[in-house]
Amino acid sequence: MTAIFMKHRFFLLILQIEVIYLIFLSISSGFPVDFSSGMCSLAAIADEISVDNVIIKKRPSHLIAETMKRVIPIAMMSAILLIPACKQNDSNANFPDDFNSRSDARKVAYMMENASADSVARFIIYAALGKIEGVSIDTLNNATLTAYEAYTDTALQTFSWEFDRVSEELPLPDKMKLRMLVGAEDPQGLGLTLGLEYMNQIRIKGMSAEEVMAELSQLKKACADNPDVYARFMIGFHTVLRYDKNSDMPREIYEKFLNYDQEAIDAYHSRNKAATAPAPADTAAADLPQPQEEAVTDSID
Repeated sequence: MTAIFMKHRFFLLILQIEVIYLIFLSISSGFPVDFSSGMCSLAAIADEISVDNVIIKKRPSHLIAETMKRVIPIAMMSAILLIPACKQNDSNANFPDDFNSRSDARKVAYMMENASADSVARFIIYAALGKIEGVSIDTLNNATLTAYEAYTDTALQTFSWEFDRVSEELPLPDKMKLRMLVGAEDPQGLGLTLGLEYMNQIRIKGMSAEEVMAELSQLKKACADNPDVYARFMIGFHTVLRYDKNSDMPREIYEKFLNYDQEAIDAYHSRNKAATAPAPADTAAADLPQPQEEAVTDSID
């Protein structure tokens, strides 16, 4: 029984460390962290504890619920002690008074001196998108170029990886805006490219049909002044849905979005057809008598 007790205590210790780590990660990154993913890995441990060839069976959910009562208070107290240290490394805290009046290059240089490479990548993206209060990046390409030219080796890899990761995980309206700011893609083809890529984003994020619906609504609202971008996005999205049908994605995704907002696509085609149609002839001008050319003859003296 002593061995069993020690084994159970060991599991509690692992669980406590896991919770502290997840809370710390959530605070330091500034984003909520899904605790369920960490708990699932521990469920396998909780399901079966073996001591000297004796298997003690217990439901994972029951054991986790039982032990979390002891773990959470301790983990929360530990996390509270870590909060001041996390705030010191926060990329949008404690800026100098004249920070926003500086050039983009000087802003990035300051961040590189006071934050890690991954924090600098997030700062550039969020500042360019206007998500950091009181701070802006006027030219995204200049800001990223400053970092790429200054970083080397591991720091350069970290910055590049984080910049790409955050860019790809942005909600659709923000991703579209960021790519417009980069200016690396043809504006006419941007919507189509995003639509072709969106299915993979749904797969990676494990998005539900409701989450997809919410993002498409946000994108349509963001494209109110440029409905052609939204229509081309839907063309790309529909194309992938047709070719990807009956794969590993939930059936609901295909059923709900295979012909979703077809009206926007039809309106887009109608606008293009009207724009490319030849101008009608001016019948009033055609009815007027046309001037006759005078015959020119050569006279011979």
